[in-house]
Amino acid sequence: MKKDIFENYVNLICARLGVTREELFTKNKRRDLADARQLLYYMCFNHKMQVAHIKKYMLDNGYYVQHPTIIHGIKEIQKKMVDDYDYVRVINELNDAVILSLP
Repeated sequence: MKKDIFENYVNLICARLGVTREELFTKNKRRDLADARQLLYYMCFNHKMQVAHIKKYMLDNGYYVQHPTIIHGIKEIQKKMVDDYDYVRVINELNDAVILSLP
């Protein structure tokens, strides 16, 4: 179940932010890719997914990430949500889309 939610978020974030799945799971530090990964961490964590599961699913897709990096990404999105309503809007859209796509 959690893997399905992770995959739904990956697909939705890639489509919404205009990045490919391959780009998302590369070590490229380009700002748009880092933002997309951080958003993925945040969305999964807020969907009651443990950081260990997020780490495992990232590794399953060929992207090794450490626990503190995931926590940092979650905190960065939380900060951005305070200052930028666009982040709140995108997060709400993604949540609505995931809820609609679940069986």
